Amino acid sequence: MTQPFPWSILGIAPTRERKAIRSAYARAIKAMDLDADVEGYARLRHARDVALQRAAAPETGEA
Repeated sequence: MTQPFPWSILGIAPTRERKAIRSAYARAIKAMDLDADVEGYARLRHARDVALQRAAAPETGEA
């Protein structure tokens, strides 16, 4: 079973740990060619932003 967005893009399990989200983003961005994959970079940034928003949101029982 694949992970849902944004975790599948970041390559991590769902988490509320901001440090883990930022680390996954940093690893992913270092592995990509930003000039060749502008759309991929946009998806990655969006995934990071959504994950950080979820981490900051009040606990609702889902990550």
